[in-house]
This record gives sequence, structure tokens and C-alpha cells, in this order.
Amino acid sequence: MIGIQPVPDPQTVNVHEHGLMLPVPAVQHNTVLLEPRDGNNIQTLTARAVRLERNGSTVFRCTNVRISLFITDARVALACSKYDKGGGWIGSPTAMLMLNAASKGLAAVRRHGKMMVGQARYPWIRAVGSTARQGIGTEERLVLDGKTNSVTTLRLTLVLSKDVDAAAVAADVARRASRHRLDADADLPDDKRAAFHALTSAQPLPPGAKNTIQFHRMPTFYYVNDHSARLVPTGAPLPAPAAAPVPTAELPTPALARPPAAPNESVGPPPAPPTCRPAPGERIVISLDDL
Repeated sequence: MIGIQPVPDPQTVNVHEHGLMLPVPAVQHNTVLLEPRDGNNIQTLTARAVRLERNGSTVFRCTNVRISLFITDARVALACSKYDKGGGWIGSPTAMLMLNAASKGLAAVRRHGKMMVGQARYPWIRAVGSTARQGIGTEERLVLDGKTNSVTTLRLTLVLSKDVDAAAVAADVARRASRHRLDADADLPDDKRAAFHALTSAQPLPPGAKNTIQFHRMPTFYYVNDHSARLVPTGAPLPAPAAAPVPTAELPTPALARPPAAPNESVGPPPAPPTCRPAPGERIVISLDDL
């Protein structure tokens, strides 16, 4: 769902095949190559932090950066070119200037020709939620839940810009994901199809208690893998053929609110440098086949 990818030659890359699990970075900063199924109605937002959790443990995080977020008709995609800024040295004014300049220069070398990219394709989403900015210690967050198998959960959390209404974004994602599933899944049972139809009119959920995630839940979802990544709406260009994915069982009917997500990284003096790193013992590029 998220990782550091090299920027390819757009004339030679196969966007369908290379972009199944991670978006294909574009040459322009903070952009990805679009697919026909993304459609023309694309909403572009800005986020300032992202975190990926597996079974509740953080396996990837990137904070204090500028992330472009793309809400399309097929997925939620993100891109960040300056994911490693360097800096953060503490010392005398002269030393800080020299060391920060050197650190930022090395960071530019490290990220040259690479981009942090990620995505949640709509068949993968089992729930999309939000938290509201309601005072100190709260933020506008977009939360996307999925699973790789019956026991492994994934949660992608994006801290949105302060001027963005996360509840409105979550409702937009719920509507788009529902339309995508209705168009792509011809064999949906009648009760699931009716539930998806209801979600096509999803409205922003009112904020709950402080840092409580308010969720729109999908009636069914697919495990995160390259097979389910090939699901496309009727009439859209098809990727190379592959074995048909198997949807998961129905989710239990939940309350709107769930316990708070893991607390966000604290911020205080002296400020931490921008970070984009895996947790100890994890690879920086998450291979979902290994989860």
C-alpha cells in the first residue's frame, strides 16, 4: 500500500502492471501516473503525514512533509517527492547552518530519482473513516482499513491539512468506492448490492469523542493483493488476465465509532526532523506478499 519507488520512464512503463500494488510515480514532483479507470473527476488534496499499521503496529511512517493526495474513481493515491528532508541538527548557530546544509544535501542525494507513493484501491477498503480537529491533540485524519488475509489487518492513516474536512473526504471516498464496487462486481448478492447503493449517497459523519474514528463500512471487501487490484468497472480497459479474486466474508454490523487510532507522534521542542522510516526491523518498502 505504501513504499519508496523509482521514477520510471513514462514512455516505457506499463501503468496497469507496474501500478497494481503501488502507484507509478510520474516525472513531475508529487504526482503519479493515472490509469483510465481513475476517471476525470479527481480531487487533489494535501496531507502532512502518513502512517501504515499492520495488526495495530506501525510499519511505515512519514511526518512533517507535503504529500499530494488524489481521490479518483478507482483509488486513493498519494505521492511525496521530498519525503526525506534531512536537517534537525541542534548546536551553535554556525554549526547548525553548516550541518543542516550538509544533511539536506545528503537527503536530496538519497531521494534522487525516487518518490514515496501509496494507494488504497477501492476493492481493498473494508472501512473508511475520519477524525475531526477539535482542539489540542486532535487532527483532521483520513483512515482507510483493509486486510491481506483473514488475520492480518492494515490501516493507512493520513493527517490532512488543517483546512480540509476529513469527514467530507471520507464520505466522498465511501461514495466513490461504492459506485466502483457496483460497477465492477456483477455478481454481488442483492442485499450487498442494496447496501452499496445506500453508500453511494453517504454523507459526512458527525464527529465523535476526541480522536474517535467515525467509519463508513463496506458491505464486502477484497483482500489486498495483485488479483483484487485488477478489478475494474464495466467498460474500463482491462489489465492482463489473472485468477479471479475471492471477496471476504461480510463484516459484522458495527457501531459508528471505534476506539481511537494509535496516538500520533508527539511534537514539542526541540522539533524532530522530518522522518520517513520503517519501524525497527521492517523494510522501508512494504511487500504485501510478505505480510
